[in-house]
Amino acid sequence: MEKLDLSCFIGEPLEDVKKTLSDKGLNIIIKEFLKPKMKTDSKLVVVAKYINANTIELVVGDFLINL
Repeated sequence: MEKLDLSCFIGEPLEDVKKTLSDKGLNIIIKEFLKPKMKTDSKLVVVAKYINANTIELVVGDFLINL
């Protein structure tokens, strides 16, 4: 299997990235860094890296997008 360029997932919503990667048959490990008791509206991917050929680790954080 050809490795994906994971940099395109940085800053993307977690649910979108999970769907894309699982559709490609990859296993996903998620590590969350959340601020307790802070109201946020989005979980975005801040780091994506290969653990092995079929497993990708995603580090996500909470963000408040106030436009």
